[in-house]
Amino acid sequence: MYRCCDKEFQDEKSFKKHIKSVKHHHLTSSDSFKISLPKDYISSIIDNKESAIRLLGFLPYEDKVIIPLRLSRNVIGRVLKRSLIAKVEGPYYDSGLINYKIDAGDIKYKISFRQARLGESLRLTIIVTFEAELNFLGSILPGAVIKSLSNIIMPDDVIENVRKALLIEEEKRNIIP
Repeated sequence: MYRCCDKEFQDEKSFKKHIKSVKHHHLTSSDSFKISLPKDYISSIIDNKESAIRLLGFLPYEDKVIIPLRLSRNVIGRVLKRSLIAKVEGPYYDSGLINYKIDAGDIKYKISFRQARLGESLRLTIIVTFEAELNFLGSILPGAVIKSLSNIIMPDDVIENVRKALLIEEEKRNIIP
């Protein structure tokens, strides 16, 4: 199954037809999860641009961000040329959301965080929107576009990165008395 523009496609043929017919594509994922870390601590991570970038699974580099691409094979001992450099804007605040925009030209991410107290714990909601602007290659070779996009970190991957990082942080806090 394929997902794009918040629609699901059951087969590759219908997905390729969609890629050929539309130049601008987007995909949004969101999730909420309960964590037992203090709200002030989570706020300090999310409000700090460099910490938030690391939390998302990206790498801060000066005033930019490095978006690593997925590896398709074992590359131990080789020089990697598999990443995107992007501008990052944020944090900026809107209606209780803490927002970041990551812009790598034709590839863009919009990430929003919302925190809410649940008794002793905290509920963190994250919304990630991925946008891709395809050039004429999309209408000529949609299969090549599918292959290229399969290497890029998608919204579900970003959410999973956040979940894993916060679980590790919770475990660290539980170990240290």
